[in-house]
Amino acid sequence: GVVWAGLQDWGGQAREEAEQERDEARVASPGGVEPQAPQQIIVSPPPDPVTATMRLSGCSPDDPNPTGLAFDAAIRLVQDELWDRAITTLRGAEGSPALRAGLQALFTREGDPDEALTSLAAAPDRTDGDYDYATSGAFVVAVRRAARGDEAPEAMALLEGRPLEPLARAARARFARDTDAELEALQEAMRVDPEQPGVALGVTVLAMQRGDSAVAQDALARYAALEPDDPWVALTRQRLALRVALEAPMRRQEREGVMMAYARGISPADADRVHGEILAALVEAASLLGVPRRRTLQAFLYADAADYRRATCGPGWSSASFDGALRIPGGLVGASREEPTLRHESLHAQLASVAPGAPLWLHEGIAQLFEGDAPVGARRSLELMAREGSYVPFPSMEGSFVVIEDANAARFAYHQSYAMVAAAIEREPDAVPRAVRYLAEGRDPSGVLDAMSDRPLTGADLLVWARVQARQPE
Repeated sequence: GVVWAGLQDWGGQAREEAEQERDEARVASPGGVEPQAPQQIIVSPPPDPVTATMRLSGCSPDDPNPTGLAFDAAIRLVQDELWDRAITTLRGAEGSPALRAGLQALFTREGDPDEALTSLAAAPDRTDGDYDYATSGAFVVAVRRAARGDEAPEAMALLEGRPLEPLARAARARFARDTDAELEALQEAMRVDPEQPGVALGVTVLAMQRGDSAVAQDALARYAALEPDDPWVALTRQRLALRVALEAPMRRQEREGVMMAYARGISPADADRVHGEILAALVEAASLLGVPRRRTLQAFLYADAADYRRATCGPGWSSASFDGALRIPGGLVGASREEPTLRHESLHAQLASVAPGAPLWLHEGIAQLFEGDAPVGARRSLELMAREGSYVPFPSMEGSFVVIEDANAARFAYHQSYAMVAAAIEREPDAVPRAVRYLAEGRDPSGVLDAMSDRPLTGADLLVWARVQARQPE
């Protein structure tokens, strides 16, 4: 009775507490992983800067999304099975004293997780056929502690060499925002258990986000075999095949963690120069954001604008993009807008690595400031704001960036992003690092503007700032 009451309590009042913890630490009861926000895909401006975003799964918001279980769901399946088995065992008279004590310690608030694992590991009935209570418990503890930013040496030691170990490493890497380690662990998990569609899908999406098109293509084939009726598969397979065909013949070079792949029509000297500009911009962007420079990045330099558009499916007015990798058309090399565009996209790459939940208006506002000069045409947008007393309501800004086909509408939205960030910096010089720290803690992205200064910017404040700027001499 005491044990079951404890479990009821854990599943009742403690679940309400878990809901609060989930907001702060991204933990799903009992100890799960929140789905990762879709990777933002950000395209750079043409000569009159306008940028837009695309969805990872395609060029249109009407494109299908995957229907199979995601990586996060694969993690929850492990946790849910242990939870269900614990309820069955503790409600009845089953299980050895060590097994029952371990489950009780694992799923009650008063229990010590390390003692729970010791007890489960020592239980004579720790296994039930192919099922191992001790390693499943270790998996739950490892993920729970990763959600709180804590190490879990005892749990990971118990998982070593077991089938769940790479999946636990992938989950921990997800919480640590280490995409290199996450992809490596997911690939190992897929080799260990090739029948998990969520793992295959996780490899596919993460590899696509990082620019590893060949890896994504292989993982997609595994996912397609497990989920043959998913309409997302056919569309994604076509796009990946096109990317692989364009990128496989490219020359490759690596410097300081940044891999540059460039089309054979691009001279090595031009590729070296672009490579150096990206590296320098990443260092400067990291300084602006108040964070270390990201360790790795992939950049693709395509032969021309046509190949760039085939690879990215970008709008006709875009000139470069970041979708987890930098993607640059060869026609940009040597053009007068090359350096600002490379700086712009490098800022996106750096910010995405430390604050993957950053709203797109923040991305674009900081990136435009990072280019060095005020955006071309921004004065016209500011004059319109000042004259009409109009602006896009702040809560609507993120929705304005999903897919923008009209260059004029895009221009106004991006110029307002620039204005919001610039006005916030005038109030608080440390506004950008404050925003990054806020987002790095996993806080709600909708509150980032308020976090940027002690006197949060309002719509009326933005209009006042726009009027002052519109009166400044050019």
